[in-house]
Amino acid sequence: MTKFKVCLVALYNTELSGVRYIHSLLKSKGFDASIIFFKRLNINDGTPASEKELKLFADLLARINPDLLGIGIGCSTFRNTAAELTRRARGVVSCPIVWGGVHVTVTADRTLSEHDLLVIGEGEGAMLELSQRLERGESIDDIRNVWLRRDGSEIKNPVRPPIQDLNSLPFHDFTNDGKFFINGDELFEFDPLVKEHDLYQIMTTRGCPFACTYCANSVYHRLYEGMGKIVRTRSVPNVMEELEYAMEKLPHIKQIAFYDDVFGLDLDWVRDFCEQYKAKIGIPYWVYVHPKTVSEELIRMLKDSGLIYADMGVQSGSQRVRNQFFKRLDTNEGIQRAMSILNKLKVKPRLDFIMDNPFENSQDKQEMLNLLLSFKRPFEFRLYSLAYFPGVELTQMALDRGFITENDIEDVACKTMTQWFVSSDFKRSKEDVFFNSLVSLTGKSFVPRFFIRALSRVNLLRHFPTPLVVLSTVANMIRFLWTGIKLTLKGEVSLAMIKKHVKFVLTVNR
Repeated sequence: MTKFKVCLVALYNTELSGVRYIHSLLKSKGFDASIIFFKRLNINDGTPASEKELKLFADLLARINPDLLGIGIGCSTFRNTAAELTRRARGVVSCPIVWGGVHVTVTADRTLSEHDLLVIGEGEGAMLELSQRLERGESIDDIRNVWLRRDGSEIKNPVRPPIQDLNSLPFHDFTNDGKFFINGDELFEFDPLVKEHDLYQIMTTRGCPFACTYCANSVYHRLYEGMGKIVRTRSVPNVMEELEYAMEKLPHIKQIAFYDDVFGLDLDWVRDFCEQYKAKIGIPYWVYVHPKTVSEELIRMLKDSGLIYADMGVQSGSQRVRNQFFKRLDTNEGIQRAMSILNKLKVKPRLDFIMDNPFENSQDKQEMLNLLLSFKRPFEFRLYSLAYFPGVELTQMALDRGFITENDIEDVACKTMTQWFVSSDFKRSKEDVFFNSLVSLTGKSFVPRFFIRALSRVNLLRHFPTPLVVLSTVANMIRFLWTGIKLTLKGEVSLAMIKKHVKFVLTVNR
């Protein structure tokens, strides 16, 4: 008997966790599941699908001939690509086409008017049930998490509770069977992670305890209100089992990235994790932390088990902006305390900031500069350009204040294709160029603090900031070369790493 075939599409992300989990689940339940990884976005290098890539997709889909096609829209930036792939797919296959992912969840009402079959929220359970019912020829009209249009009517089923037992989900599949990668006008028939796997990404939890106004997590808080824990945690043995499995399948892994929204919320769990990780895995790793959750006890345990750096979201150097507009109720003193702990225990800090923020005034930007200059150096940061995602509170605030129009919302603007990270070639005000360039200098210990402060007081540079752009770019190149030398001496440099980061370092204020 021929197996029911489900083809999933991941857009611009070869590591898209949601699609990979659904693929593994369907495969474990006996379905013939495949994944098409359609294009990849690295550092501000996103490009629309070419005609050749679209033809490769259509021809491949005709060859697979699935019984169900699922397109995961992990970011609103890729909504137009999903629509074009859907149009092409309808020309070569007759199966149902379902959209899912974060974009679909945060824009469900509007998206249902554009596409007739959706999965909202966490998709594993709904996609499994949808596949099972279609295989048996049964009605799909009452599947929880599934929204659809039929005969001119809209059916909006309630969501099932978020998955509480994360251990029940199978690990990602790392075989090349049924994996395809379309990028750069070429079709590759393998799993791109099997070819490029210096860094392994894993999540030990799902859900975020915070509900920042710029983030889709705030929408998931509302969606699942009263339906169980938002933050759910895998058992330590389950995490270790996945890491051992991944290191067996991907033997060149050199580092682990824990992509939990906030790592280490339960210290008892962390204690067990650190003991087992040190004994069984033992390679360097990094985590995401929040200033309010950083403690000396937490960082000391993580450091002892292999933590090399912590990525900490600050988002704005202005406490007013964080509290009033981002709903991040931390203080500058709390951020300084967290930085002191990381520095004391010799864990490298990497700070995230959101730039190009119209809610900030000149005083707020100066406050950010002063905050950065108060930290022990060196440190790194990633400067993101504010993107207005649909369905989140901050976007509505910006619309209400006239800062943006509907055309600036990400599913139309697609800004993050080329300006996810701040780069000097993007058009912005002279004041923003001035402050961005100064900020870029703050984490580099070879640039004296007094020099940065002196530059900040030169009014002429506010009107003609080009010399600052040149200075910050040269400083970035110096750090890049010095870091490259150190990593080379340690034997930690790979061709994949160079390809991934060279554009980032040369074009982005870091």
